[in-house]
Amino acid sequence: MDGLSPRFPPELERLIFTYAAYLSPRKLGGFLLVARRVHHWIEPLRYRDLELTRSTSREFLQLLSQKSPEFLSAHVSVLMLHHYTPSDTSEPAWFRRVDGILKNCVGIIDLTFSGVSYPYIDWASFAHLRVLNLDRSACISFRDMLRGAPGLTLPHITHLEYHPYDTYHHLLGSQMVASQLPGLTHLLLSRWKEQSLPQVRDLLLLNQIQRLVILGVDKELSLLENEKLVLLPPNDMTLKERWKLRTSGHEGYDYWVLAENIVRSRDKV
Repeated sequence: MDGLSPRFPPELERLIFTYAAYLSPRKLGGFLLVARRVHHWIEPLRYRDLELTRSTSREFLQLLSQKSPEFLSAHVSVLMLHHYTPSDTSEPAWFRRVDGILKNCVGIIDLTFSGVSYPYIDWASFAHLRVLNLDRSACISFRDMLRGAPGLTLPHITHLEYHPYDTYHHLLGSQMVASQLPGLTHLLLSRWKEQSLPQVRDLLLLNQIQRLVILGVDKELSLLENEKLVLLPPNDMTLKERWKLRTSGHEGYDYWVLAENIVRSRDKV
């Protein structure tokens, strides 16, 4: 088909195929077979939102491993690791391969660790990272990493979803946020514990914090009456499930969108 003249100018043809692939990601594999030029346009979209789990096929991991560091850095912008624990020695080759891939995805802007303990990541290498979502053991690893490296700052992170086992024992302190996450403006907390109220008050006092979202309705929290604070009802959806919906364009599952909708409706009263 590459020998045929396209019916549209190349710029318009590229726009059509790229937009179609964006709207219908499940059909992306079919678009790759249309023509070499279309394959060249569309292939990077296959890796834009990347999910790596223990069930990720070896074939796909091998394909990723064959991509150049420049390709992965330029095209992987959203990454989720699910149930990935490097301390597990049952499949060392698998972990080495994922390690190599992760080290080359330095252009990501949105990173999610779900059910993951990953203490060895080189956080400083992710200079473009803006959005970080952590769940359970990943929260502990991240907090312990910051504690163990008090001189480390991650100034580019602006949005942090923090879903620890409980907020009382595993919450990030306001001093840690101010000194090591100086660019953080939006913080979400789940698994609320009443004992965490003093820590929440301290976080609300930080000038850098523009929005503090808590999943949980609590009388003590409601009495704070702080314009930065937004309370959302908790739900049973996992971080992985919401990631899939969010990356598919379903804004109704994006806590930040929900929080801003509440703020706008609150301002109208």
